[in-house]
Amino acid sequence: MAGNAPKARVSDDSDYGLPVFAVVAIVLLFSAAFVVFMLVQKNGGETFSEVFFKLDSVPKEVFSGKAFSFAFSVNNREGQTVRYDFEVLSGGKTLDFGSFSVASGALKTREVSIALDRQGNQKVSVRVSYDSGGKKSQEIFFWADVA
Repeated sequence: MAGNAPKARVSDDSDYGLPVFAVVAIVLLFSAAFVVFMLVQKNGGETFSEVFFKLDSVPKEVFSGKAFSFAFSVNNREGQTVRYDFEVLSGGKTLDFGSFSVASGALKTREVSIALDRQGNQKVSVRVSYDSGGKKSQEIFFWADVA
């Protein structure tokens, strides 16, 4: 019976060499891809500006002939300091305008005070224009129910 006894198998490191190599290679590949992605995002990614209302500043009640305030913000992701020109419009009229500069990577909020002279539902727009390698503009708006 001694001849039929199972032989002990000795583990060989070469059995694990390929899977370990594959895991290490995959980890290194994903790490390198992540580093390249971060460098592109930081140095060569798309540039843009965000323009938006401070939601808590958009009026809930507006009365004809009475001034009210609201605020809008510009988030500069253009990669350089940019001068922004703005115009507040309603009913085909310019109600306010101005300009301001925002440093690269910075956020600036501008408060505006206007009055609407007629009752009813009116669109209030803020048009922001700027030049960052070409003339660009964005327009945001809200509806005011003027009593």
